[in-house]
Amino acid sequence: MMTTQISLDKMIVDKASAYAAQKGEDLSLIIEKFLLRLIQQDTPKVEGEEVPDIVLSLLGAGSSVSENDLNGRETYHKYIEELNSNKVLPERLLITNEEAPLTEEQVKKHFASIDEQSAAIVASPNDVTKRFARSLDFYLVQDFDNAIEDLNQAVMCESKFFPAYFNRALIRFKQLEYQKVAKEYNDKNAEEQKTKTGDYEMVKRDLDKVIELAPDFVYAYYNRGNVLSSLKDYRAAIVDYDKAIELDSKFAEAYYNRGLTHIYLGNNRQGIQDLSKAGELGLFSAYNIIKR
Repeated sequence: MMTTQISLDKMIVDKASAYAAQKGEDLSLIIEKFLLRLIQQDTPKVEGEEVPDIVLSLLGAGSSVSENDLNGRETYHKYIEELNSNKVLPERLLITNEEAPLTEEQVKKHFASIDEQSAAIVASPNDVTKRFARSLDFYLVQDFDNAIEDLNQAVMCESKFFPAYFNRALIRFKQLEYQKVAKEYNDKNAEEQKTKTGDYEMVKRDLDKVIELAPDFVYAYYNRGNVLSSLKDYRAAIVDYDKAIELDSKFAEAYYNRGLTHIYLGNNRQGIQDLSKAGELGLFSAYNIIKR
């Protein structure tokens, strides 16, 4: 194996080493997994690919995240706004599909926040917002396993807290996508990872639960449509995109993905109409698909 010498901030190395020791894993393997995930995240989107899933994240978590967080427009849901108004999380919770790699300072901030939230959880072990807050930090530093464990505990504390189901579905979906990248790069641990991450049906069940608890949460229909599309259940995916558009007629990403799904089914005319609408709503990459 080729090795390369790199320089890292000592505080990050110390925290990462302690974390690796706690998990009983080799630090170099953890770094390798992180880099593979980073490669997947930073790979340019191929024209004709579906627009990414929506995630609940923290304002300022990545450099491209802003208040105008979805295709240049603000997103809103009354329950998310209540969480933000009550200031129960360390930062404002954001609904976005634009995630950017963290800077070194942001990584330090999230590791420090993990320590703070851990202390808060010891003091209030049944506080769902503390578990959820720490899961966001774990997610943002790419520790998916611990993020999911916190979300598992969150829904045990409060079974109706739908943001936990929503993000757990998103993280599990990312793990499944990571498996594909791991296989592509001949990751020797791909099979082991497969046994840990479950399958797309687990993701779908979590999104089903979100819709049961919050039937007006439009982003759950959109993400479930993406999952169904991954399973090649295109007709069911279109039903979910239809519902997302019914709830939000300006949801450009839903028009875009529905358009591609129609094309997969051979409904080119309907597909082009949806892509054109997505372009009108500001998702200009849709026009490139139409030209092809």
